[in-house]
This record gives sequence, C-alpha cells and structure tokens, in this order.
Amino acid sequence: YEQSAAVAAPVRLIAESFAACDMTLRNLDTGDVNRKHDLLDLLRQPHPSTPGQLFLEFIATMFLVTGEAPIVAIGNRRAGPPTHL
Repeated sequence: YEQSAAVAAPVRLIAESFAACDMTLRNLDTGDVNRKHDLLDLLRQPHPSTPGQLFLEFIATMFLVTGEAPIVAIGNRRAGPPTHL
C-alpha cells in the first residue's frame, strides 16, 4: 500500500485521525461512559518503548490495509492485569 500514494495518503490520514481521538469505555448495560480505566491507560502507553498514538496508528493502518488488527495483551494473569500490549 505504501507504494501507491493514492492508497497510502488516505490510509495515513484515517489512521492519524483515529489515533488522535479521545478514548472512552462505555458500559453497554448502563450507558455509563468512563474516561479513566486500566485498559485505556494500557492503550495510551502499550509498552514502555511505544507511545500510544503510534500504536493506535499502527493498529488502524493494519485494519484498513488487511481487514484485521489483532492485539495481544502480555502479562502474568496471576499477578494482575496485562502489563503491555
């Protein structure tokens, strides 16, 4: 996709816009919106060496180009929630 400016430019624009969005979680049962949550913190800083915006741009680009964007959470289930993505 990067070899075609007609594809790369709009994909990059959409991915950058997606990454700039304010993330929230919504409880589908109650409708409550949560702006602070461990999952949101993990998405904002998925790994010590990877800023969240870059990670979200990558995920959006992968989804737009391939139709899928799997994310793997890494950590010790017995010790607590995932520590990085």
